[in-house]
Amino acid sequence: MIRRILAVCLVALVAGCGSGTVDADTRDLLRNDMTAVATAAASKDYASAKSALAKLLDDTEAAYRAGKISSSRRSEIVDAAAKVKADLDAATTPQITLPFSVPGIDIGGGNDGNGNGKGKGKGKDK
Repeated sequence: MIRRILAVCLVALVAGCGSGTVDADTRDLLRNDMTAVATAAASKDYASAKSALAKLLDDTEAAYRAGKISSSRRSEIVDAAAKVKADLDAATTPQITLPFSVPGIDIGGGNDGNGNGKGKGKGKDK
């Protein structure tokens, strides 16, 4: 997954901030933002990566509003950032696994253990 984050950042760097009508200061700012995201993600510092990603989006929006990047470049960066955010969210979502199996336990959600919600109780304590 970290490789995907880095790949998306690299694609965004090339596509969104390449040469053309973007001035050097704006290009360098956005590249530095993307590098910060990639560096933090590679170090598994996902909180910093998310923070750097938010800064990238803020700087992208400011550059667009100032007329320093086109709407198509803005869209490329925002689309790439959405993919990176999804990967960062997945990386920070805890995966719960039991170190053992429990035979006879159905966690399907039903009241009768078969997952169909047709338990025998009336919902009152006895």
